Amino acid sequence: MEDEGKTRDQLLDELKALRQRAAELERSEGQRKQVEDDLMAAREYARNIIDSSHDMIISVDNDRKIVEFNQAAEKTFGYRKEEVLGKHVNMLYLNPDEGDMGSKTARETGEMVSEVTNVRKDGSTFPAFLSATVLKNAMGETIGVMGISRDMTDRRRAEEERLRREKMQGVLEMAGAACHELNQPMQTISAYSELGLKEISEDSPVYNRLKTIKEQIVRMADMTKKINRITKYKTRDYVAGIKIIDIDKSSE
Repeated sequence: MEDEGKTRDQLLDELKALRQRAAELERSEGQRKQVEDDLMAAREYARNIIDSSHDMIISVDNDRKIVEFNQAAEKTFGYRKEEVLGKHVNMLYLNPDEGDMGSKTARETGEMVSEVTNVRKDGSTFPAFLSATVLKNAMGETIGVMGISRDMTDRRRAEEERLRREKMQGVLEMAGAACHELNQPMQTISAYSELGLKEISEDSPVYNRLKTIKEQIVRMADMTKKINRITKYKTRDYVAGIKIIDIDKSSE
């Protein structure tokens, strides 16, 4: 009877241990599921951050094959993500040497910042500001490079427009100063030509010459007034492909 009782106690202990083990496994499974859910949520969060970025985010592996191509990159380059994954990143550069040099610099120093010229799917090019950093795994091993870049086309255009306006302002200021300096001698010439026309007979050969001088002075005075009224930059073709300011349209 004692052996039978001991056996029952052992069985109960073993059953209890099994129940505890089962409970531990359930907790472990729950924790594993929670970890998987947390990991999935973290990946989804990271995916949303990457795709909501207005900047292009492109990552490559150690062979410089594209492994990440966010929505901003799709929109700017015109490629779908599926079209470029696994392709060599140099396909996105006008000059592949730029891509090679950027990758080399990033791997040697850990980062690289530069302006590059990229190529869209349709063959058109655009300037971009690129910042690249090395990607490493948990053991500190380099696994690739991530580049974050921005299309500089609009900024370049804005800069060109600013420079054009500054240039125009300088030209207008110089033209205004010239008009101011010309007014006095033109008034003098106009007064003397007017006086000469009154004193000389219309039959005199000098009369028509003075009349022409008077007419040209009036024309010059009209031009100086228009120059002082210029508020916009309009040009017209001149000779040999040269463009000059269209005074009439620019002063309207």
